Amino acid sequence: MAQVVRRPTASGEFRYDVRTRIAGRVVTKTFRRRKDAEAYANSVEAEKLRGMAVDPRLARVELAKWASSWMAQRVDLRPKTRQLYGYLLNSFVLPRLGTTPLAQLTPSVVRAWHAQLATERPRIAPKAYQVLRSCLSTAVTDGLLAVNPCRVKGAGRTHSPERPVASMAEAGALAANIDEHLRVMVLLAYWCSLRIGELRGLRRRDIDLLHGWIEVREQVVEVAGTLSTGPTKTAAGRRRIAIPPHVRADVERHLSEWVDSSVDAYVFTGARGAAPLPAASWQRAWNAA
Repeated sequence: MAQVVRRPTASGEFRYDVRTRIAGRVVTKTFRRRKDAEAYANSVEAEKLRGMAVDPRLARVELAKWASSWMAQRVDLRPKTRQLYGYLLNSFVLPRLGTTPLAQLTPSVVRAWHAQLATERPRIAPKAYQVLRSCLSTAVTDGLLAVNPCRVKGAGRTHSPERPVASMAEAGALAANIDEHLRVMVLLAYWCSLRIGELRGLRRRDIDLLHGWIEVREQVVEVAGTLSTGPTKTAAGRRRIAIPPHVRADVERHLSEWVDSSVDAYVFTGARGAAPLPAASWQRAWNAA
């Protein structure tokens, strides 16, 4: 239980120390009046019963330091996601909030930060808010904060307009005007709804012309010029897709003319013909088409 201890000061006045144990550590807070000390002692005991009591010393850490630790511990992040989180934190969260101790990140502070960012960068604000909320949720889990101060209603929702979809004629024109070794890439993107990372990750073993399907197993992502191959973004992303009959001949021709005979060979490659197609090479060809 929290204890209230009266002690004299050098000036002859008295102070009232409230001592309690939180998460195995003795925490002391000092008050000038006994009734304030007793009120705090009662409130901290109530918080302990609700499992919301935190050691105030832990919450003195600045957000920038905590965010760095949080990112280092997020071993579950894909390279592209890690790059995005780092960009959002370093460009939009930490410049304003980085030197603020966690204990001082109140809902009003977060609300003011979000309001300004939403005015300046409305499309970025929801994503930056989501990263900050996730970062501080871990602080709550680790006992640095009692509650997450990110409580701005609707702040994490994105409102993107519906993207236009190319017509069959437009897709055909793009396929006809892009570099020949990338023609099938456009056809598969359109008719099989494959993402760019999934197309770059396709290998010869993933295509079964006999049964007419593609097995989507992995994707290629590129961060700071470094290519990496890994599983699809979600478990649902691993799927089998039928190749439309009118596209099969194009796929068969592409495999025979442009792809190495090895089962592990990538279907779409760069100039050297072995590594997955670099994003820059694809973008140049796509823009030209």
